[in-house]
Amino acid sequence: MPIISSGHIINEAGPKDNPREKEYYEYQTKFTDPPKFCTHLAWTIYGDVPKGISIDSGSGLISGVIKWFPDQPSCQDNHPYEELEYDGANWIKDGRFKPNTYDFHFTIQRDTLTLDPNGACSIPVTETNKVFITEVKCNNINNELFVKRYMESTKTSELGERTKIHVDGNVYTDYDSAKAAMPGPFKCPW
Repeated sequence: MPIISSGHIINEAGPKDNPREKEYYEYQTKFTDPPKFCTHLAWTIYGDVPKGISIDSGSGLISGVIKWFPDQPSCQDNHPYEELEYDGANWIKDGRFKPNTYDFHFTIQRDTLTLDPNGACSIPVTETNKVFITEVKCNNINNELFVKRYMESTKTSELGERTKIHVDGNVYTDYDSAKAAMPGPFKCPW
C-alpha cells in the first residue's frame, strides 16, 4: 500500500501529540510511489475532516489551525447554556461540547499516473487510506470562557453589586480589563 499513513495521525508541529482547540496542526503524509510511477497529480482529503486544516495538493502536508469545538459541525453534543449565576454554581451549563476529545475520521487520497506497457505516462492510479485526528478540549479556553461569562452575567449579588472579579488586589467590572490583568494560564490560542 503506497500511502503508509494510516490510523491515528498526531500533530508533528510542537508537542508530538493530539492537537488542542485552536492549535496549529501539521502532519506530513507518509507514502511510497506506486510501481511504474510516472507523475504525481494531487493529494486530497475527504470525510469528517476537522475544520481549519487542509492538505497541500502537491506535497501531502496536512496543516492548519484546527478550529475549536463550537466551529466543528461534527461536535455539537453540547451542554445546555444558562447565564452564569453569581456564585458560579451552574458553570457546567456553558454551552460547550460535552466530551473532552473527538476523533475526526477521514480519508487521504493520492492520484498519480503510471507508465502503460508502451512506456507512456497514461494509467491513472488512485490510492487511499483511512486516518483520524483526535482533537482535545482546551481547558484554558474553558477557564477564559468562565471568566468572560462571569463578567458578562447580569446576575447580581445579595448586595446588589455589579458582577466583578478581584485580581491581585484590584477590582474589575468588565471582561477586557479583567482578561488583561489575569495571571492566566490562558495559553490556548484565542
